[in-house]
Amino acid sequence: MAMIYQGKEVVAASYSFLPRSKFSYVTMNSVNVLTPNTVPAWIIGLHKRLTHIKCSGLKRLDATKELRLTKEQRTILNSINKIPCVECDNAGLHAAPVKAQSTHPLEKTRGVAYVDLHGPLIMSRGGAIWILALRESWSGVLVVTFPKNKGESARMALKEAILIMVRVYEVKLQTLRSDRGTEFISYEMSQWLISLGIRPSPTDPESSKRNGMVEVVWRIVVPRAKTMLATANMQKHYWADAVSYAAKVLNMVPSRTRDMKSPIQLLTGKKPDLKRIYPWGCLVLVKLLRGRGRKKR
Repeated sequence: MAMIYQGKEVVAASYSFLPRSKFSYVTMNSVNVLTPNTVPAWIIGLHKRLTHIKCSGLKRLDATKELRLTKEQRTILNSINKIPCVECDNAGLHAAPVKAQSTHPLEKTRGVAYVDLHGPLIMSRGGAIWILALRESWSGVLVVTFPKNKGESARMALKEAILIMVRVYEVKLQTLRSDRGTEFISYEMSQWLISLGIRPSPTDPESSKRNGMVEVVWRIVVPRAKTMLATANMQKHYWADAVSYAAKVLNMVPSRTRDMKSPIQLLTGKKPDLKRIYPWGCLVLVKLLRGRGRKKR
């Protein structure tokens, strides 16, 4: 399949936000030879819709029956090893994985969460310059918040992330592991965690690899946010919105390290509805519902 727009074939990296009603689809003569200009439009659309997911990720979604593909579409998808995307190449999403240096694999234990800070970055539209990530070990569910500094704002962001994980995702946290940052091991924070039944457990000095469960997030979420900003042609101070959306999609996509299940599926037992995921930065219409005391608009 290839995409035609106003009588011309559209380059893969340029059609994401064109009017859908003006698209038409034509059948390709060959499915074995694929170039950036002849990659099926539906593959590029899924790639950008799911926050620039890799080709292997699309194949996992097909294996778990999250995607309803025809035999022809499945043949085309299996013949592709890499989705050509300029934004992904510039952000380093296709970089080779880092060779494991630790001989102690991370344990996936229920109730154990890892926290880490990333930054400082340029100021977002909300005034934040840091990213705080909280990730639960067993399910892999990720919560991100955006503090303005490494002091009181970081402590408030950590409290917000913990409450979201406990109340929204219903995770029973028992242990919080950090890299001995002063914002995580202060007396006030320790007492607040103990009041919730959470035991603070900082890692040993000079052993940041023990906190790798959350540090690996920076190689996934941050590059995806860069690609989303570039694809949507949006200003850099929207990076916090892009990171938040990338984390949300990451919680809905199955992982090969967790028996091909998504974090939300592990926690709730139900597969998330991927139809509710739209390309980040696309135009939307807001519908105002009529209610009591509201005027008709």
